[in-house]
Amino acid sequence: MWKKLSSILLSLTLVLGTVSVAGAAGETVGSSIEVETALLDEETLPRMQASPKAQARVAAALTVRGLTVRFTGSGHAGSYTFTLQRKGSGTILDSVETSGGTSAVFLQADFSLAGPETFVITATANVPAAQSGFHTAGRITREYTTGYVCGCDSSAQGGYFFGDGSPGNPFLIASPAQLAHIEQHNASSLKQVQDIALGGTWTPISSFGGVFDGNGCSISGLRITDASLSSDAAGMFASVSGSGCIVKNAALVSPYVAVSSAHAGSLVAQLSGGAVLQDCTVTNPTVQASGEWYKVGGLVSNVFSGSALRCKVIGGTVKQLHTYGTAGGITGYSKDSSFVECASSATNTAAYTGGISGYAEGSIVLQNCRWTSPSHAVYLYGYGNYTPNSGGSFGNSQVGSIG
Repeated sequence: MWKKLSSILLSLTLVLGTVSVAGAAGETVGSSIEVETALLDEETLPRMQASPKAQARVAAALTVRGLTVRFTGSGHAGSYTFTLQRKGSGTILDSVETSGGTSAVFLQADFSLAGPETFVITATANVPAAQSGFHTAGRITREYTTGYVCGCDSSAQGGYFFGDGSPGNPFLIASPAQLAHIEQHNASSLKQVQDIALGGTWTPISSFGGVFDGNGCSISGLRITDASLSSDAAGMFASVSGSGCIVKNAALVSPYVAVSSAHAGSLVAQLSGGAVLQDCTVTNPTVQASGEWYKVGGLVSNVFSGSALRCKVIGGTVKQLHTYGTAGGITGYSKDSSFVECASSATNTAAYTGGISGYAEGSIVLQNCRWTSPSHAVYLYGYGNYTPNSGGSFGNSQVGSIG
């Protein structure tokens, strides 16, 4: 009896992240395979097949990074085997065997979040024993290169390789260029995932209204001078503003901000409109300005209707060199703002100083704040040197040291 032999997997063509599968003589045996970068966790694991080692990492509550391969299987294939390796390495990173009815597999690979990488995917269609006389197993190998997922042109500097900018899936930041690239996605959610060492001078991110999570990862080498400014706002962020806007878990190490005619703060120049700084730490800052009326703060220069929660400045110097200057351990100036469980051991030098706020106006709320110098928390308009501990303010005091 005549039998038609055909390979059930012959070609794999990658176009814009989609891999198409076709059989012998144009017979379609698998309509498409779609490849994308992904994270595997307890929520996504039930929806795809993963290797035992990837499943074990999920069970240990570890984040697993890799590629998701979604495909439509052939009725002729009993199972599929997918393997993944970095181009040129020769080492298999992960391998998954799955039934023809499975629609998605996960291949573990700690792909770079800071730059593109090329991987080699090998797909093998395995023939059921009952059809071995009619079909032969097919194997194809093609390349997949990770690319920007933030909608930016590939020529742009610092694009993101993972996330979509939503609160549940933030863009991930792993390099100095990606930190600066926040400027292009200033209403998005972003998360730093490794320590970053900056070089040269920093141009402040002009405005930010999204969510930045420093994740406790350090940022060192921040250096701002007059030459790097395009406005009178000097800080990693020039402006952080808006209800729902949060900068949290940021950790600056030895930032240097020395300007003349600009408001100066290590992390933020101006915080306003209901924005929040939360659980941020600045260690050993040097922050100073010399122009008249410009404010200087260890963490933030000016706060207008904003708040800081559990933020800390450890050591360093905060100076306003002008005759009428203001400088504070957390902020140089605040109006209608709140500070809860904040602490500073910075040395403040100015005409008007405060352990928390150098100068304050309007409604100001301090709760359980600590500072080492001067003896008072703020210089409050109409009161002078002042430590509020009544009404909504309580638990505030000068201490000998800040850990």
